[in-house]
Amino acid sequence: MASPPGASSYHFSPRHKRQAAADYSPATPRRMRRRLFFEDGMDSTAPEDQDRRRVVSREAADTALAIIREAVEVGDPHIDLSDLQLEAVPDELAELKDLVVLAPSHSMVTDLQLVLSSNTLCHFPLAVCELVNLTTLIISYNRISHLPPEIGNLVNLRELSIAHNNLRVLPLEITKLVRLETLSVFPNPFLEPAALIPPSPTSASAAAESALRRYLSTECGLNELCPFRLSVSSTAIPRLVDFAARSMSRTDLAGVKHDLTQCLELNRPPLGRFVGHAIEPTDYRLQSALRSQHLAVPSGHLCATCSQWFLIPPVELIVCTKIFKLNRLVPLKVRLCGRNCLYSQRIAEILALN
Repeated sequence: MASPPGASSYHFSPRHKRQAAADYSPATPRRMRRRLFFEDGMDSTAPEDQDRRRVVSREAADTALAIIREAVEVGDPHIDLSDLQLEAVPDELAELKDLVVLAPSHSMVTDLQLVLSSNTLCHFPLAVCELVNLTTLIISYNRISHLPPEIGNLVNLRELSIAHNNLRVLPLEITKLVRLETLSVFPNPFLEPAALIPPSPTSASAAAESALRRYLSTECGLNELCPFRLSVSSTAIPRLVDFAARSMSRTDLAGVKHDLTQCLELNRPPLGRFVGHAIEPTDYRLQSALRSQHLAVPSGHLCATCSQWFLIPPVELIVCTKIFKLNRLVPLKVRLCGRNCLYSQRIAEILALN
């Protein structure tokens, strides 16, 4: 837990949840949640238990959807979806990105606080990454094994809790959350530095790693580096499909927009859908075409060095380093569009021993 002195944040205490439940009639979604607590035998493979699990899952999704719609209608910026046994979050959650509350001082308040803790989520809900007005996100005590790089879109986030999940690495894009005041990432089964096994001496990754170490030593004067592991594809160059996508015009993209978005949805993870804001180089026609179609290139599909777009990164780097003044090493995954992007000042800054 990293919390600078004087940091303030909204906390969802049990007392607050009980008081919130008491403020609504028995027919409201907050009362319905009491019937959806975890039950014994829900992990059983018996047919009757599986049927009961599907019923509970459907009821949980309906309750979550009702709470979201209620928050949109009454303008409540505190969304509590904890302890619902949710396996997925309704896409309607993205509607909260336009939620604006008029404070007593007649000022516009857009702070949004979301609690998704103590559910059964296995995937981080991408709809959350659209909530650029989100300031508090509590998604601990789930089964999430992958944190999408689109989390870098949440630039207004001040409190983040992702502890007690199944995370092995974190995306580099999490370092874009410069406004964080409270961060909780432990415990999680993160990769330890000793687990970063060197590649085979005859592999392309080994040759690239050796060249990277020489570059950092001779050009950047770095002899002490953070523990890292480099993974390079057999060619380590952008694929033909990437080159074709970068040269697509607005007219071409308009014809395949639906198919492209659907393809990305069906192949997630590690792919993502077009959400949020991303850095857009002015000289690439694909980004301009996406913007003209009211879409944006997701930050997870941009090279960490040159911000070039890719579909599948040919080069990945896992670095164990310290972030946000945490006193423990955290593994970060860095995605690059090609081997040439390894030899850059940006990578030198990432690998420099803190």
